Amino acid sequence: MPDESPRPPARQPFTFGGVARFAHASVSRLILTSLFFGLVTGLAVSWLATRFWAPVIDEAVAALPPNSSIQGGTLRWPERSGRLLAANHHLSFEVLLRDSPTESASVDLAFEFQPDRLGLRSVLGSASVPYPDHSTFKLNRTALVPTWGAWRAPALFALVPATALLLLLGWSLLAIPYAFLTRAIAAIFRRELNFRTAWKLSVAAQLPGSILMIFAIGLYATGQVSILFIVVMFVAHFIPTLLYLLVSPILAPKKSRVASDRDNPFESERAPRNRGKNPFANRHH
Repeated sequence: MPDESPRPPARQPFTFGGVARFAHASVSRLILTSLFFGLVTGLAVSWLATRFWAPVIDEAVAALPPNSSIQGGTLRWPERSGRLLAANHHLSFEVLLRDSPTESASVDLAFEFQPDRLGLRSVLGSASVPYPDHSTFKLNRTALVPTWGAWRAPALFALVPATALLLLLGWSLLAIPYAFLTRAIAAIFRRELNFRTAWKLSVAAQLPGSILMIFAIGLYATGQVSILFIVVMFVAHFIPTLLYLLVSPILAPKKSRVASDRDNPFESERAPRNRGKNPFANRHH
């Protein structure tokens, strides 16, 4: 007979069994739980931005000339040489002109305004993006000081829900290939998982690893570690995810056994009697 005992509700994703219960939980419960972890991560990112990124942007905007701009794919810089606008150990903004000495800062992430492109430099490498050919940007303190002043607080606050939504999207997409792994493991151990329930379990399996990233971002925001620590922790946070993907499907509910002729040893004894002719069928004829 099918197992009709009620399944325990999904309450937390910290244990293997807790993650397994999310396979048969409602999608709304899964989303709310995922959003909680995403919002906590967003708070850590917003705290980091408030402490170390926003003050550098404040200083850089105030240090801009009153009439500089990016126009026609070219930086219009009124000064004869580039210079460092603002910097700390986490972030810097500087203007790099050809054949001009500059104060390049050794930071985790540097934005370099070059004559025809925006350069990005970090301890992980460098890249550049050309300025748009048919757009004009007012890169001067006259325009940016009031604009940044008006949007500073909303932008820092928006980092919280934006981070949460991006993480929810990322977890949902990664759960698609993960679901094939969890379904295969569930099939080996005869557990009740279809693709939809395997996907929900795979989303929940990623939540414990996010705690490592929250810890890493929070520690980075204190200034005690470098961005390399963030990179190492980013790689490491996939380890608990893999463990939950491998173990949690084994703890999912077992497949229900449906009664059949082969499962019921007494069915074959009753079958001939049921299929036999009714001796009273023609009694009144």
